[in-house]
Amino acid sequence: MLIFKKRPMAGLLAGFLLCLASFAPLRAEERPVVGLIENVQLLGLDMTFVAKIDTGAKTSAINAFDVRIFKSGKKSRVRFKIQSRSGETVELELPVVRFAKVRRAGAETDVRPVVNLPICIGNQAQEAQFTLKYRKGMNYCMLIEIGRA
Repeated sequence: MLIFKKRPMAGLLAGFLLCLASFAPLRAEERPVVGLIENVQLLGLDMTFVAKIDTGAKTSAINAFDVRIFKSGKKSRVRFKIQSRSGETVELELPVVRFAKVRRAGAETDVRPVVNLPICIGNQAQEAQFTLKYRKGMNYCMLIEIGRA
């Protein structure tokens, strides 16, 4: 198991910048077509996840476990573990961007921490906000929010 304690964002940021360097922002008519299910790479960690594309979601979600929220000065941080498609587990510590209230059909509202993660789908790299939720029993360990065009 890899553990990133002191500078978890350094590797993520480096991978994100390398992938992003060759891409310019796209107009609506130039946006790539994505399928219902896509392979998503978490940049800087060389981890791949199978994700379901969700046009109805407000925020992307990733399967996270051992989620621990704590204060660092005045800011909230979160330490959590994720597991890739190949079974590799890593522990990350990141700043909490915000807390999201998530309501699922037939379930109570859940408050989840949100973090920024650099991802790449196909040849498109971007930084996206992810809620952290233990998704055991779900078909996909990652949901990707794609805004409606």
